[in-house]
Amino acid sequence: MRAGGVCARWFGQITVLRLTPAAATNWEHDADGALAAVEESIALTHSGAVDAAYGAALVISARLRASSGDRVGVLERSRDAIDYSHRVGDHNNGA
Repeated sequence: MRAGGVCARWFGQITVLRLTPAAATNWEHDADGALAAVEESIALTHSGAVDAAYGAALVISARLRASSGDRVGVLERSRDAIDYSHRVGDHNNGA
């Protein structure tokens, strides 16, 4: 594996672990910014970054989409969150 790939993967993991908590704490003050951050975190996980915050990111995305009236987005992210949490055995994400 090339060094650039290792650095990109490491950077993606650090970014994912920072984006999801930032979205969780800032959603009341900047819902659009929080949604953008959590969607970036989800996209990074889809591209191979660590999935440590993935379940929480999906739930936060669903909640933010619910508050903005995005019914389809709520259903998609809720389905993804339930599926992921069931697969990995982490049933605390939706609590």
